[in-house]
Amino acid sequence: MKALFLTFIAFCSVMVHAQTEAVYDSTKEYVEWKTKRKNAKAVGDTLYYEDFDSTGRSANNYLPLGWTSVDNTSQNHKWIWSDQPPGGQYSTTIGTLNSPTATNGYLCMPADLYNTPPPSGGFVQMDATIQSSAISITPSAAVQINFRQFYRYCCQQQQSNLSLEVSSDGVNWVEYFNNTVISQSTMPPNGNIISVDVSPTLAYQSTVYIRFRFNNASHYFWMIDDLAIIEGAANAFSVNALNLGFGHSYLYEPTYTQLPIAMVDSISTKTWFENRGVNDQTSMKVDLNVYHDSDLLGNQGSGLLFQDSVLLAQPFPAYSTDTVTFDHPKFKPNQKGIYRFEVSLSSDSINQIPQEGFMNKSFKVSDSILARDSKEFYSQGIGPANYVGSGNDGDKWGVLFNGAQRNQAIKALRIFVATNTNVGVQIRPLLWEFNQNASTLTAAMSLVAQDTALTTITSNMLGKWIDLPFSQSGSLSNLTISPNKQYVIGWEEVNAGSGLQFRAGRDNVMESSVPDVTNFVYINDASPSWGWVSAVAAVRAVFEPNVVGISEVSQKSGEFQLYPNPNHGQFNLSLESGTDFQAIELHNLKGQLIRRENLNSESRQSFDFSQLESGIYLISVIGEKGRATQKLVIH
Repeated sequence: MKALFLTFIAFCSVMVHAQTEAVYDSTKEYVEWKTKRKNAKAVGDTLYYEDFDSTGRSANNYLPLGWTSVDNTSQNHKWIWSDQPPGGQYSTTIGTLNSPTATNGYLCMPADLYNTPPPSGGFVQMDATIQSSAISITPSAAVQINFRQFYRYCCQQQQSNLSLEVSSDGVNWVEYFNNTVISQSTMPPNGNIISVDVSPTLAYQSTVYIRFRFNNASHYFWMIDDLAIIEGAANAFSVNALNLGFGHSYLYEPTYTQLPIAMVDSISTKTWFENRGVNDQTSMKVDLNVYHDSDLLGNQGSGLLFQDSVLLAQPFPAYSTDTVTFDHPKFKPNQKGIYRFEVSLSSDSINQIPQEGFMNKSFKVSDSILARDSKEFYSQGIGPANYVGSGNDGDKWGVLFNGAQRNQAIKALRIFVATNTNVGVQIRPLLWEFNQNASTLTAAMSLVAQDTALTTITSNMLGKWIDLPFSQSGSLSNLTISPNKQYVIGWEEVNAGSGLQFRAGRDNVMESSVPDVTNFVYINDASPSWGWVSAVAAVRAVFEPNVVGISEVSQKSGEFQLYPNPNHGQFNLSLESGTDFQAIELHNLKGQLIRRENLNSESRQSFDFSQLESGIYLISVIGEKGRATQKLVIH
């Protein structure tokens, strides 16, 4: 492993509270999906339920009878029953828990409130638990615990512990869920449903103890409601993550939601999956299907283009996890539009949580846009203003991307102006070459282009995409990126020192899977430096369309006709008058070239592919201006 960035994010490690975002742990891509359970519905019966209502419970501070709240700091910083917001100096904007039964109360650990006002000796770290008495349940082979939660914590990420623990005897406890796998100061959705498989401890047990622990963190809060013990699934397997690989064997590989067709290379697909049931699964199979759902105008696409599958050689053990990468061969898009990659699981058993057994991820091949964000509108934003030490002229933000297969002309920075951007702030686009072999992140950035023209943000730009073109004269008039290199594109804030700050739209959805060391912030304070962050900003690059001469003529059947279709391998091809197509190519659904033949000058030509196996193929007619493609079905 190269030495780059081993000393990253020192500037983010201080006490930051509500104004600061922190960097994710470097193992999050694996840990997040393994630790956070899906929002699955219960497979079986409810064995126990508690909504923490206050009815008749004043004798126990409105907690359920038998539940005990303990503060190990001896400062009365306990879990409480509450139907109010948690309160505290850094949680003033936080409301009540979003749960169906919130009006009758829920569990709350108001760490912020306990540290408001700040104690004279400094903020106090919490060390508090709330524990059930013995809960009797009907023994079951599979057991899961569900609850709703809303939390945020700060600021001892490595030592903090916001966890669910389970026991069958009240003495020996096992941790099954820990919120601090997610970065400090990060909030999940309010009322998020958590489902945790606790069968390794509670299978065939008739007695259960549950406890929640809030330890070491000094801020902010944790609210819990609608606790249920559910009969789990004997046969349950889930796809937990799906990533598309656009890699060129760089140390740090960005992922994309959109690429220009001239920059698209072969794409690998990696999936993480899990056996969540108590039974081992035999003949476990992982399937990949790639569909072309539509063209860029929303017209119906070409449908299924690519298939691959992997059969596990050994039984898939209960509670185990595994990964599969589809890259032999990889799939390469050859037309514009929306592609959908779907991974699904099957075995000899019926999946009792079928909605968890597949996952989709869509990807757009466009004319000229490179994007790593996933939406078209964002309300709140992200920028240097969210980090410690910001508010300086020269604060910057950058997004990593790979060069194309050949020189590619870059025209502009496209950016979504968040609604909480200050009107009057001035920014300009920048482009850096990125050196993965540098010893520090700051040394890795080599400025390629810095446009002298400034853009002043006006009120009518808020909540909209804007383009910041690189100059069309001088040294930037023919600005290109080169193959086999990486680049960073972003913006610089010019007048942030006057209290004006810029924020681009923030994509919280992509942040759960974004690779580390691919998004950057530069704080131009007394010790200026770059750091990498997990936040995904709505920053895109605009390239010269069709730079390498690839042009999608049409996906409509009017360019050429096949008949009969389906057929037994013998068919006719009729070209529309005025077209300049010169050859045909036949590919299978894995993208492999099966056959290529030149066309003559006749508008109608016959072909005999009867020696091919039955199946679905893609037949393309190719000319100097591009290609058109249709499906060919051979019986």
